[in-house]
Amino acid sequence: MTPRQQSIIAELRCRTEPIQARELERLVGCHRRRVQDAIAELQQMGYKILSSSAGYWLARGDEDAKACREASQTRMRHAIEELRDAKRFARWAFELESRQLSLTQ
Repeated sequence: MTPRQQSIIAELRCRTEPIQARELERLVGCHRRRVQDAIAELQQMGYKILSSSAGYWLARGDEDAKACREASQTRMRHAIEELRDAKRFARWAFELESRQLSLTQ
């Protein structure tokens, strides 16, 4: 195992939440492509390294992997709801501003 792979495994083992790719790049000290290659090699060695939009994490079992995926999906659902709320607010603010402009003309 290379020092880069050892660093990645060490970082993933000490985390309870997924680690963002950029943070992992910074901690390991190499570019994204090298991190991705090292993770692919580790996966081929049998390490259960999972990834999603939330980042990378080391599954400690099938249940752990499932729980992390569900948590990631929950975060995504919440983010989508927040975006929808922001869109509704922006639409409301635009309509309010349009009404105020029509009253002043």
